[in-house]
Amino acid sequence: MLNLKPHPFYAMAVTFLQLIAFTIGYLPFSQLLVLQICNKLGDTMVSNPRHFLRDLDYESCAKRPDVQGLAASWQMYLNLADTIPAILCLIFAGYAVDAFGRRKMMVIAMVGQLVLVASFLITSIVTLPLPVITVAFAFAGITGGSTLLGVAVSAYIADTSTVADRTQFFMLQGVAFSAAYMLGPMMGGLLTRTYGFVVCFTVSFSIIVATLGLLLVMPDSVVVGVSPTEPESIKSFKTVFVEAISSSVLSLKTLFRFKASAAMVTITAITFVSGAMSVNLYVMYPALAFGWDSLDLGKFAFALSFQRIGLLMLALPVLTRWLGSGGKSKVSGEILLLRFSVFMAVVGELCLGLSKTETQFYMSTAPIALGAFSGPTIRSLLSTSLPPSYQGRLFNSIELLGTLVNIFCSFGINYIYQATVSFFPNALFFIMAFLFFLAFIGSLVYVRKEGIEAMRAATGASDARAESDEVQREVDEESPLLA
Repeated sequence: MLNLKPHPFYAMAVTFLQLIAFTIGYLPFSQLLVLQICNKLGDTMVSNPRHFLRDLDYESCAKRPDVQGLAASWQMYLNLADTIPAILCLIFAGYAVDAFGRRKMMVIAMVGQLVLVASFLITSIVTLPLPVITVAFAFAGITGGSTLLGVAVSAYIADTSTVADRTQFFMLQGVAFSAAYMLGPMMGGLLTRTYGFVVCFTVSFSIIVATLGLLLVMPDSVVVGVSPTEPESIKSFKTVFVEAISSSVLSLKTLFRFKASAAMVTITAITFVSGAMSVNLYVMYPALAFGWDSLDLGKFAFALSFQRIGLLMLALPVLTRWLGSGGKSKVSGEILLLRFSVFMAVVGELCLGLSKTETQFYMSTAPIALGAFSGPTIRSLLSTSLPPSYQGRLFNSIELLGTLVNIFCSFGINYIYQATVSFFPNALFFIMAFLFFLAFIGSLVYVRKEGIEAMRAATGASDARAESDEVQREVDEESPLLA
């Protein structure tokens, strides 16, 4: 029997493996989708329709506006098939993560990912109809997918780290993200170009199986005030559903009680908008403008992620020490870092939108990489607004907000891209630059040291009040801060 102790590195390993498995398969699947749609639309000579993956020229297909438009629509349908069911899961995911343990929720999320990647593999062999693939995306959404995994991983890190080193571990989580996005897409593109789609998706599937094996042996984190193994902590689905909705809504209400946390949640929502645009910005547009296939896209992702890892591991420690010197507090340094990161996101989006050549597009990764500091910094600052036993619901509320933003933005993004793809295909970059500019102004005006300290003071007072009311609070699962 292994005598393992909980540590943030377990959660980071799960994050890395899940992301690298997904990124190995996602870009090749996007390439496969373009080829399948191109074959469906016709007007391209194919010697044998059953072997269109071998006979079709991807670059010619990717540069066709009609293929781009229909591919963007199917990307939207697949995204919605995943995110809409994910909302139903995420409504009570935070409570489930807190009550039943982080590890169990990670396993459920990974099972959904396993089915999704299996659909990619089967499609590369027998060419499944797109509606069948949509069902696989829906199943991944029902099991929570990457969003549920993100809630559980963030809560696991919060459980197993102290306030003093929490920012460091969240930054290391960012390193795990960047490392996966650096290696995964390029590996997937290289495998696809060298050996074909089947080998690529087989490797992705195998990594997810290995991740499930890791989850079966790693220890779960221990949360004060939560006893997942006690019978009285297990509640009916209806009770969990109702309480989870209340706790998620109240968590967001609590965050919006303070100007600083409200601004940071808004900045996070804008970041989610950027994520919703990522397929159009970094997959569809480069394929249209430069004829990039999955390997070319993988090289671009490698260049971007390599810079992010270098900044997070080498530049960040020096930067945080300098920002914390001269009598400045740790909070003041993190706020300055957040503002700088959001500003560089503005510069990066403008550079990408103005790029006319592949070289310019690559060079634009430098300011984009400098925007990597905002996410971990915000998660660290927000984690101080609720007690430790409610970290799952805090991060679940943020993920739920992101899912809602993703759904509502998908329709608008798809409409704008289809409307501008033939004459202004880079319009989304400038829209994103404007949104990040608004986020930068919000960080200057509202994210201040006094606001962060007010959040922490309220949390401390609420924790003391919670201890005195512990006996009377048998059913109410609301956070003491929310009460």
